[in-house]
Amino acid sequence: MPRRTTRYLAAALLTTATVALCSSTALANDAVFGGTGADLAPLEEKTLRMVSEDILIEEVGPKGKWVTNHWEIKATYVFENPSDKAKATTFGFPEATCDPEESPCNIRDEKRDNTFYNMKTTVDGKKVKVKLGEVAKDNKWAHELGRVHLFEVKIPAKSKITVVHQYDMGMSGSFMQDTALEYVTRTGSLWNGPIGSARFTIRVKDRPWGFHYPETYDLESFTTKKEGKHYKTEIVFAMKDWTPTQDLMLTLGSDYITHKKCPSILMHADALRDDKGGIDLEYAKETFEDLSKEDLRLCRNIPYAHHGYAFKD
Repeated sequence: MPRRTTRYLAAALLTTATVALCSSTALANDAVFGGTGADLAPLEEKTLRMVSEDILIEEVGPKGKWVTNHWEIKATYVFENPSDKAKATTFGFPEATCDPEESPCNIRDEKRDNTFYNMKTTVDGKKVKVKLGEVAKDNKWAHELGRVHLFEVKIPAKSKITVVHQYDMGMSGSFMQDTALEYVTRTGSLWNGPIGSARFTIRVKDRPWGFHYPETYDLESFTTKKEGKHYKTEIVFAMKDWTPTQDLMLTLGSDYITHKKCPSILMHADALRDDKGGIDLEYAKETFEDLSKEDLRLCRNIPYAHHGYAFKD
């Protein structure tokens, strides 16, 4: 009998998610911006420091104007002014560029873009006025960052403020049914010193068949919990005194490549059914006839491994 554990998934399926993607979701960190209108540039900030960032990215189902699953994001930042003088500056929360011919884009109701929807920004709990700008075309970030949500802040001497962004994003994936998520964090290296603590929590509806992430991110936990009648999988990355050198690029693998000899469940489940909803035995026989008993055994056990079971043999 199998026994309950999550070790098998972590050890055996992580490598299955390194696949070519058709599109990716792009989110971003706060940064200080200079310039006006469409002539903006991310600036290195030599006074203010980012004490912490706590990012929650959660997959939710159809809701409001969303007819498909999408991401809901809550990004909480704490900034400190350690100097003896008050600091007034312009913060910017940038969106990634979206050129379908050159770079991946998210999808919202057949529209391909990287737009932040229903954007709300607060500073110390108070809603602030946000205006839009664009990164200057000749800036080194122009290929990656497009629209910027700009707002003014003033931090008293020896004080901290908390900035919270809440917004929605479309989801994206690949022809292999994977889900791709990208959060731009390299702009966090522009602040004064390393980020004190950084925490990224990703919650998805379906337990992935493996996942892949950059080596500079520390995986704290991977858990699946029941919420009401449904389960959600939570992946958490946590770092201390961290200077980001890589963006968080997370690939959540589908069952498309669970085992090279096993037909994909997603690809074949519908095809195995006949017009009356029963099993098309002839097609099933053709699909599986080239597999040995050992291969069939592996294919049969993959769903158990996917849900965290290990096996005595």
